[in-house]
Amino acid sequence: LNSLSNIPITTEFPYVSVKKQTKARLNIGIIGFGKFGQFLAKTFVKSHNVYCISKEDKSAVAKEIGCEYFPLFELSSFAKTNCDVILLSVSIISFEEVLRSLPKDVLKGKLIVDVLSVKAHPKATMKEILPSSCDILCTHPMFGPESGKYGWQGLPFLFDKIRITDEDRCNRFLSIWESERCKMIEMSCEQHDEYAANSQFITHLIGRILWQQNLSATPIDTKGFQTVLNLVDNTCKDSFDLFFGLYFYNTYATDQLRKIREALASVERQLAAKEAYLAARAEVSTDQRNRILDEVRSLIFEAVAENRKMTTLEMNSEEVVEVAVHGVEVCDKKM
Repeated sequence: LNSLSNIPITTEFPYVSVKKQTKARLNIGIIGFGKFGQFLAKTFVKSHNVYCISKEDKSAVAKEIGCEYFPLFELSSFAKTNCDVILLSVSIISFEEVLRSLPKDVLKGKLIVDVLSVKAHPKATMKEILPSSCDILCTHPMFGPESGKYGWQGLPFLFDKIRITDEDRCNRFLSIWESERCKMIEMSCEQHDEYAANSQFITHLIGRILWQQNLSATPIDTKGFQTVLNLVDNTCKDSFDLFFGLYFYNTYATDQLRKIREALASVERQLAAKEAYLAARAEVSTDQRNRILDEVRSLIFEAVAENRKMTTLEMNSEEVVEVAVHGVEVCDKKM
């Protein structure tokens, strides 16, 4: 088992190996101790010291996890913990506001890490606001409390080293994720956002659209429909603020929204075209049937006329019927 644990995870993504560190524990400060911050802290405390700060009282849950909690009004005390790494675990739409509200002396000389689901926005915001003495690491753990509740093995962790002067400190932080067997993917923030618009935003968009239809389980659900309900449930568990952030702070999302509209219109046009084709074909068939019936009537009338003409020749009724039947046979062949 020990030898197996050293085998790199094979993925379609580039795998980045970070050298394991044997130095002292990092002091990691988490700003924003909601569900995701707590989720990360549970793993961080295995090998590092973790401090958290939140506007809500999270002292009980922090104690249970094994990290030290500071209320927001004790920011000065939080600063005295001398954190090596400060991780901002806040919503996309509040990220800039929170970052601007933090005193520069709290951030000076630290490695500042974000974990947002969009990347170009925090990259630009941190480069603009943070002191030049701060190192900047943009990351996106592409999993959460639900998908990562049984461990992080094989789950994608994306990162982009924006400004790093202390490589050792950065690698020690990244080694946390590698030791948990994440897929380590180094990718630019811009490339991430392009991919995310095609995957994460589309997933949430479709989930929200279907949620608006008030879909519910039925006694005859197919596996496919159950998958649809699971998609709705998983995406709509997240806040609308997250969904809005995926849209508003990713420049590629608007293009995807346009493509969805165009795709829906295209499908509607295909349905209308098929409906028109079937209606036209039915109309042609009706006209053809009417023409054949007219021919049948004409043949019968001719048979009756022949009967009248041949009365003097003593044509019997059976012969008249034979002529009519011949007309029907002709009709059947044409049908």
